[in-house]
Amino acid sequence: MNLFKALSISIAFVVSDEWYEFNESPRPRVHVLAHADESTYRQNKPMGDHPMVWINENYRRMVYIAIGHDASLCVNRDFEVLVRDAILWAGSQKCDTSAACSSFRWQRG
Repeated sequence: MNLFKALSISIAFVVSDEWYEFNESPRPRVHVLAHADESTYRQNKPMGDHPMVWINENYRRMVYIAIGHDASLCVNRDFEVLVRDAILWAGSQKCDTSAACSSFRWQRG
């Protein structure tokens, strides 16, 4: 199961949530599947690139999702599908990350 294909959600969706800011982008060490649109919010430390969902191919079936702190996301259909499909991918027999892409992005609402 390809994780990006499993993420059967909009190519972009808006969330009102807090998320972590990093000292540097983790992109060189991970395979980014989604990122935040930094033009839609004020960053404490702008990076120009803010990954939000990624996998680390050094760890089998590891998925990191940086959003989900606000309870309102529990009724956001796109977020529900993201979490569901990430769980299904992580638990699948076949772990295919070869065709995952990084064009998915969020905007802070």
